[in-house]
Amino acid sequence: RNLEKTREAFAASGADGSRIAVEAFLNDMPQQYAAADIVLARSGSTVSELCAAGKPSLLVPFPQAADDHQRKNAEVLGNAGAAVVLLQKDVTEQSLLETLTGLLTDRERRERMSAAARSLARPGALERIVEMIRGLADSKKG
Repeated sequence: RNLEKTREAFAASGADGSRIAVEAFLNDMPQQYAAADIVLARSGSTVSELCAAGKPSLLVPFPQAADDHQRKNAEVLGNAGAAVVLLQKDVTEQSLLETLTGLLTDRERRERMSAAARSLARPGALERIVEMIRGLADSKKG
């Protein structure tokens, strides 16, 4: 929604743009996650990808999400030390700048956050869910 405005503000900031991308949509997420030092994102299903990729993150939950699930997802990562959570009502230029600068300048913290994110990952979750559904379906047949 604010892509061009964000790009203009970034260009006007004088920041080094060689390592930062401002995009509306990204393809090839494994490659994008591998290249990222930190991910700024909402906190829907993206949180499972962040954990699987072991990426430290700054999460801004979408406040109108059903059952407030994005805030709940973000809190899990935040409480585990895998993410910094910033509620949308608290997002300002200054809060984003301070939080991102703090994270980008503290490699040890990002490494701890990465380890915490990986500890939350659940590899094979899809297969376990399919097995549970099949088990339920089989029990209804019998």
